[in-house]
Amino acid sequence: MSRRWFPKANAVDVSSLLTYSSCSIKSTRISVTGAKVERKASKHVAPSTEHAVTPTPISASKIPAEHAYTDGACSIRGNLSWAGSGVYFPATPSKNISEILPSTIHNKATSQRAELYAALRAIQLSDATMSLYIHTDSKYLKDGMAIQQNGLEACAKYVTNSDLWQELRDERMKREHSVHFVKVKAHSGIVGNEAADKLAKHAVILAKKQAAFML
Repeated sequence: MSRRWFPKANAVDVSSLLTYSSCSIKSTRISVTGAKVERKASKHVAPSTEHAVTPTPISASKIPAEHAYTDGACSIRGNLSWAGSGVYFPATPSKNISEILPSTIHNKATSQRAELYAALRAIQLSDATMSLYIHTDSKYLKDGMAIQQNGLEACAKYVTNSDLWQELRDERMKREHSVHFVKVKAHSGIVGNEAADKLAKHAVILAKKQAAFML
C-alpha cells in the first residue's frame, strides 16, 4: 500500500482571527487543512466590518476648553472679617487675579462667599467661545451648583448667599451650561489649586492693609 503524503499545515496565529466579541467567538469554528484556513461561521456571527465606517462620537476633548482653579480665603478678628478670592488660569497667567471680596451691608465676608465670588470671576474672565472647567476644593460650591440644576428655588433652601448664587446662575446660563465644576482635594499638591489658594490669601492680606489705611 502506497503512503499518501499530506502537506504540513502552516502555523496560524489564531488570535489574529478572533476579531469579534466573546459572544461571537463561541459561534465561530476554525479548521486548518494544509495551507488553507477556513472559517465557518454560524448565522449569529457579526458581519464583517472590513468596509464599514464606524461613526466617531463627539468627544469632549475635541471641544476647545479652558481650565481655571478657584479658591477663597477669610480672616476673622472679633467682629471684623476680611476675605479674598483667587483665580488661577494655567494656560493664560495674564488672567490670574487676587481680589478682595466686595463687602456689602447685609453680607459678612466669609470664605464661602469668597469661593463663590472666585467662581463668578472665573466665568467672567474666561473665553466665552470655549468650555470652562472650574477646579475647586469647595464642597459648598460644587454641591450648590449641582443643586442649581433644579432651579434657584431648590438652591435657596440649601444655601445662603443668594445674591452670589443668583449671579453665578445668570453667568452660567449665558454660557448655555458650558461651565463645568470639578472637585479637587485641597492641599494635596495640585499646582493649580495651591496657586489659587495663595492668590486668595494674598487678597486677604491686601484687604487688611486697606482696612488699616482707612482707619
